[in-house]
Amino acid sequence: MYDLPTPNVVTVIKIGDFTLRAYAYRKLTESECKFALRQYLRKFKLKSIPKSGSGKIITIIGSIQ
Repeated sequence: MYDLPTPNVVTVIKIGDFTLRAYAYRKLTESECKFALRQYLRKFKLKSIPKSGSGKIITIIGSIQ
């Protein structure tokens, strides 16, 4: 098993008045931000992006090169 440290690079994704903070091992690209947003929606069983507020998702993107 891998013993990875917790990701510490935060990419802030703003959609209207909703802010998603995606924690990863490096700054995310635009397509990776879209993937992180889809994962957030799936994890919390949401059908659409909330109109306001904020959220947090932790990814393993950038952990292995």
